[in-house]
Amino acid sequence: MIFLENQQALITPAAIKNAVKNNPFLIDTEKDPKAFYVIFLQDKPQQKYVEKLQEVDYSPEELVFNDKIVYFYAAYGAGKTKLTNNFFENKLKVRATARNWRTTNKLLEMVKLT
Repeated sequence: MIFLENQQALITPAAIKNAVKNNPFLIDTEKDPKAFYVIFLQDKPQQKYVEKLQEVDYSPEELVFNDKIVYFYAAYGAGKTKLTNNFFENKLKVRATARNWRTTNKLLEMVKLT
């Protein structure tokens, strides 16, 4: 598990498995998996905050919300986006931690070993 400073689990094994299994970007073979990010949220954000984010067109970047996970496609890479972990925490009013797709899959491998 990955913990916040107060030792509350943010990413559980079940959350990791769910994130990998349900990534909506996997069906688009045109998208580079190196640009996939998974943002794990401590709590499910209020719908009004999700809706506010969905009102804005971030193209070519994409966001897909799934309960306590945000799938983020950073078309130009994480180094060039303004949609950082702090951005999501501020806009959704919940604690978050972001992982790239490679790390998310590595975490899944680690979970399977335990």
